[in-house]
Amino acid sequence: MKSLVPLFLLFVSVSFSQTTDYNTKKGFAANGYDVVAYFDNKSVEGHKNFVTTFDGINYKFSSKKNLNTFTKNPEKFVPQYGGYCAYAIAAKNDKVGINPEAFLVKDGKLYLFYNELILTFCF
Repeated sequence: MKSLVPLFLLFVSVSFSQTTDYNTKKGFAANGYDVVAYFDNKSVEGHKNFVTTFDGINYKFSSKKNLNTFTKNPEKFVPQYGGYCAYAIAAKNDKVGINPEAFLVKDGKLYLFYNELILTFCF
């Protein structure tokens, strides 16, 4: 019985470590903004006609083209840190909401921030 305890703890830690806590303000990732558009250096609010779900999280898109692009490779477009402010997570380990207009795409990854001013100081 004692030998099963470490195995159980390993299973529990692996199971929980794979779960991402997503920021879903307004019921959508990125506050309902189009995560594909960010990769074109645009912050564009999604439309209710172009919606999909990935990993249990709802996403909105500004066009059918962007929706289709996302569904082909959703992992590429999912915001880092579950869509919480990247600076607040990195600097303070604090989950803070975002301003969907404050973003950075770096090395093929999307980072969202609570404030555009952060981008001026950090990047």
